[in-house]
Amino acid sequence: MNTPLREQHPVVQLFLLMGLCLGLALLGTASLYYLAPAVTGFSLDAIGLQSSIPKALLPLYWLSQGIMQLFIFVVPALIFLYYYDFNQDGNPLTKLRGVPLAVYGFTPLLAAGLLPLAYSLHAWNQSLHLPPALAEWEDAWRASEQQTEQIIQAFLSASGAQALMLNVVVLVLLPALGEELIFRGIVQRIFMRWVASPHAAIWICGALFSAIHMQWLGFFPRWLLGVELGYLAWFTGSLWPAVLSHATHNALSIGMAQATGFSEQSNADSDAMGMPGVWVVGGLALAAAAGYLMIKSKQRVCVNNFII
Repeated sequence: MNTPLREQHPVVQLFLLMGLCLGLALLGTASLYYLAPAVTGFSLDAIGLQSSIPKALLPLYWLSQGIMQLFIFVVPALIFLYYYDFNQDGNPLTKLRGVPLAVYGFTPLLAAGLLPLAYSLHAWNQSLHLPPALAEWEDAWRASEQQTEQIIQAFLSASGAQALMLNVVVLVLLPALGEELIFRGIVQRIFMRWVASPHAAIWICGALFSAIHMQWLGFFPRWLLGVELGYLAWFTGSLWPAVLSHATHNALSIGMAQATGFSEQSNADSDAMGMPGVWVVGGLALAAAAGYLMIKSKQRVCVNNFII
């Protein structure tokens, strides 16, 4: 039996989701104006006033990033899913049975195998330029991405167990959980009920996932990531392998960016962030092997449970 929310047209569902996310984002911002001084000793207005981030302001940035991830993605998604999946079978958020343990073992290998291709796509994407008439837009995009890199670099420059724990939560776990709840847990499923082809739904959702980041110089590699996560969620019928793959990608990307140097990442004319062809081929071979083993392990569980 459909819930009242499920009975709405997909366009209405998407607008309701956007309204919920925007409304709770405003609530999260308002709460930060009260929480930030009490927790960190600094006003929220201190964010963005410096060209570089002083270490004293790092707690403020950690708090704001974490709160906004919760209020923009996690909380709206949980509210929406409650009313969308109320008393429904096959909820991908709660579905753990039927996903073999081996899938969770092969998922990080799949994410790692696709990373060299993503880095090469990123280098190519960075080399693209808008027409001269839109040069101001491109300059604004590049400045925005450099600001994001400065924040991540400042986070990773902090030392100690507490800083490590906060970075794992804010940079790896919360983005993976929140974005997968929204995009694979809700948006992709809405499109799958709307369009005729699940493949089209996955690619459309992947494009929206990339676009929502507003980082156009990394649009194509992020689209690739969204498609991989979409197929993973569709194949397993569960959100959690996609969350694990997303978290693995975040952790590896941050580690590799730190190892290779953030200055290389912001240079649009540099091929430093690209990967040698042998790495790309080797990574694709690893991803293909991991995908094949996932399929075999899933089929084995289905046969043992008489699902096929």
